[in-house]
Amino acid sequence: MKFIKGYIVNRLQQCLNREVFYLLDNGYCDAEGIDLAAKASFIPRAVVLGLLKRADFGGLDMTANNYRNHSYTMPEHGDEMPSSLEALVDAGNLGIKSGKGFYDYTGVDIEALKAKRDKQLFEVFRLAKKFMDDPV
Repeated sequence: MKFIKGYIVNRLQQCLNREVFYLLDNGYCDAEGIDLAAKASFIPRAVVLGLLKRADFGGLDMTANNYRNHSYTMPEHGDEMPSSLEALVDAGNLGIKSGKGFYDYTGVDIEALKAKRDKQLFEVFRLAKKFMDDPV
């Protein structure tokens, strides 16, 4: 590997964010729909296979066909602040630290929620390490 400005994961995350906010801002789905789609599809596959081995398993011809059919184009103006994000930040809705973001955490014990998240993440990372130690 060699250094690239923005690092690998941050660059990938920015591409995902660009599409996520395009879908939100244009009313194609809401936050819950995006989260459900990601958790039920590519995220579990990525834990087991990564991104490129997943393409190998799906067939590189299928990946190539996705590029060739031109049914998808990147959102224009992807470098601009998404309106849904800007509206939340301007309203002071910063996520769990303010009690609201894409989701409403009013009345939720934030420390208990963080502890639950940490426990679940630990379990996912433990399982992911198991898969990395014995890859497909």
